[in-house]
Amino acid sequence: MYATSHRVLSPSGKREGINVFLSLHQGTPHAGSIDWGRPSVEAVAEQTPGVLSESDCDIPPGGNTVRSYLDVVARDGTPVEMLGAALDAFERQLSEARLPFTHHFNQVGIRFGAVMELEPERVEEFQSLRNRLLRFLERTAA
Repeated sequence: MYATSHRVLSPSGKREGINVFLSLHQGTPHAGSIDWGRPSVEAVAEQTPGVLSESDCDIPPGGNTVRSYLDVVARDGTPVEMLGAALDAFERQLSEARLPFTHHFNQVGIRFGAVMELEPERVEEFQSLRNRLLRFLERTAA
């Protein structure tokens, strides 16, 4: 699975919000080529994102400017509690990291990045994206 949340600015620059997407890999041609024990966030997000399963968007997709993003990659069906624990561990290392920051925790790959003007509030920005993503994943798992 590839779950991602983005803080986006509308093309007009008048609206800002968070868009969340979940893509799954089961049954896709590339599912077997991904090392789910230590998945590459970059490779999955940029080359083999899977098939879009669910989304929840404050701003309609298309033409938006991404101001920050949180990518989470794990085997389809990974429990939300396990993802939450990995995100908590990631957050503990975030304040000292250079952005974009990528790390693995217990078979979960995570990447976070933000535009330079959001870097001073990186932890708060990460928390906003994480909280929105986890609520979304809890709803989709139910």
